[in-house]
Amino acid sequence: MDPKEARELAIKDAKCALILDAAHKIFSEKGYLNARLEDIAAAAGFSKPSLYSYYPDKEAIYISLAIREIEAMAVKVEAAASTDAPFNVILESIMRIVFENFAQTHSYFSTMSNFQALRAVRDEMSKHQELREHFHKIIGRELDLLEKVIKRASEKGEIAGASETGGLSWFILSLVQGVHMRSWMTRKPLSVDSEVKRLVNFIMHGISSNKTKTGGE
Repeated sequence: MDPKEARELAIKDAKCALILDAAHKIFSEKGYLNARLEDIAAAAGFSKPSLYSYYPDKEAIYISLAIREIEAMAVKVEAAASTDAPFNVILESIMRIVFENFAQTHSYFSTMSNFQALRAVRDEMSKHQELREHFHKIIGRELDLLEKVIKRASEKGEIAGASETGGLSWFILSLVQGVHMRSWMTRKPLSVDSEVKRLVNFIMHGISSNKTKTGGE
């Protein structure tokens, strides 16, 4: 890439970041259905026509914002998973990163607790196959990473019954999504410390255990 192209790309990325920051604010304040492109454009300091140079519609902005959030979280998760710490410590670190991200983006994602808004996004997302595939690719990468962490813990004798690492990674993802769904449906912010302790304890000890300690406790 020549210097001119690099400079143009850097400018475009900076302007896209401004638009996504503005969209986060507008979606949080107005909700998905009531947010308008002109609202996002005004908050970002753009005209509505100029916004179309970067995003074709509101749905593309919403999906791109979700991708930005999950990519930022993925970087932290991958760093936590790369350490040589015991499995329960790594798991606690990952859960804390995930739930802190949920807490920080609660005002944005809670706007989708309206099923009408959910259906609207679902129907419109079909127009943005490339963005959808990008989002799902990140999820897949994180699942693969979790499988490796589980397999390593099994080989070290830290956990038992981990021959089906793919099944366990999906099980953990389902638990995480359940916590997120409860917050999303009730529109109540997460208590990060409480949810991390509760979920890690359940994963490590099971539903019938009286043990409550996790991590370094």
